[in-house]
Amino acid sequence: MRTRTIPAVAVLLLATAGCGPTVTHGHGPEKTAAAAPKAKPKPSAPAESCSPTRDVIVWTKEPGLAATAQVLGNYDIQTCQTTFASLPHSSPTEAGYCTEAAYASDNPGYNADATPAKRPEHVQVTVGPAC
Repeated sequence: MRTRTIPAVAVLLLATAGCGPTVTHGHGPEKTAAAAPKAKPKPSAPAESCSPTRDVIVWTKEPGLAATAQVLGNYDIQTCQTTFASLPHSSPTEAGYCTEAAYASDNPGYNADATPAKRPEHVQVTVGPAC
């Protein structure tokens, strides 16, 4: 079985979207560390108007690790919040961390699987003191 490490920002984005990690024990998925069920935020617009239409590159630098990148949609379909608006609330802000996000269309040929990932161009959002 192949294991893949998920960058901290991806875990935070998944957790804030209500899509946190699950653990299976042969009887289907169970929520992990669920103290109390949280009410899902209500979308601010109809789901069809906030469906992802553009890809966003999210580049992350963490202390002691090679820079990573991932490609996300430009909206969280659960909350209709843009990826650019959610990153400042879900990205680490401690010393040594940096998160940058840019539209994939502004970075033709960008390789999000490269290690270390190169910084995207035409950055829309920057979070963290190491930027």
